Amino acid sequence: MLKRLTCRCSIIIGGLFFLQKQVLHAGFGIAVMVLTVLQVIAGMCRPGPDTGKKRVVFNWVHRLAGSLSYILAAATMFIGSRMEYMTERMKTTGTGLLAGLVVVQMVTAFILEISSACYGNNLVIDVC
Repeated sequence: MLKRLTCRCSIIIGGLFFLQKQVLHAGFGIAVMVLTVLQVIAGMCRPGPDTGKKRVVFNWVHRLAGSLSYILAAATMFIGSRMEYMTERMKTTGTGLLAGLVVVQMVTAFILEISSACYGNNLVIDVC
């Protein structure tokens, strides 16, 4: 009797953990989509450059919402790459590729932030 109860409890807990991962993945995905749509709408309603404090507040809110949506998107993809129904090869390869992509994007963002701080927003690179 105790064995059956223990077995049923472990199946229920395992099922809840699996379901919890799926719900978390779906919830984060919905949050990313909502933030992305709000970013586009906010960009269309952006105050002009001569509006002073409104523009500064807009820039900070817009930047923070964009960063949050990026972080949530990366977390969502990592959660999705470790779902239970994935094969072990898909889990390891997908997670590795995703980690590499995130590192490349973080390094690129860091370099662009440094160049913006050093040269301002007027940096023009003549390729030809």
